[in-house]
Amino acid sequence: MASRPRSETVYTDETSRPQTVRAPLTRSDLEDLDYDTVFLVVELSDAIRRGVTYYSLSGEPLNNLNEVLNALVLDGEIAFDDEMAEEPIAH
Repeated sequence: MASRPRSETVYTDETSRPQTVRAPLTRSDLEDLDYDTVFLVVELSDAIRRGVTYYSLSGEPLNNLNEVLNALVLDGEIAFDDEMAEEPIAH
């Protein structure tokens, strides 16, 4: 079975194109983050933008970067400390 070349992937309209969350990162944000964290977020975001679909352990599709990160936290794959977190930024 031949796979479709990457250049032939066509979205029929703008609404069928996968959406991704793009939170603006400032230089100070990057200085405060661990390199592994930045790498993880960039790679996940890029994969979602390219059309990769992630699923939770229960089989539910995860539609955006926030859902993927929350699932990783809930599954214990990555650590998150609410007490150290700042208030969420409204998008």
